[in-house]
Amino acid sequence: MDDNNYMNDLYLIPKNINAKFQLLPGFGWRELFVTLSFMGVGGVIALILHLFNAPIFLLFIIVVLFGAAGYMLSMEDPRTGMSLLRVMKSMRKFKQKQNMYFYILRRR
Repeated sequence: MDDNNYMNDLYLIPKNINAKFQLLPGFGWRELFVTLSFMGVGGVIALILHLFNAPIFLLFIIVVLFGAAGYMLSMEDPRTGMSLLRVMKSMRKFKQKQNMYFYILRRR
């Protein structure tokens, strides 16, 4: 009787199922937060420029460009599953790792 209860508690999830909630394919809450934070930085820069009487069109372009930069940095590539931010983090770890190469000199 205990064996049946044990089998009811197991959930087998296939490898191709992604467990995180996604608003768009490859774009979830984390990516939305990064995009909105970049738009916020662009908004702060636009407000500073607004104090110096910059045109409204330029302020809108700045906010949109910062939002697009945040989107491009956080969006995952569907082929690799890695975003540009994650690639840059892994590049930094790769450069810090010391490599050792052994060469074998063969003379005939």
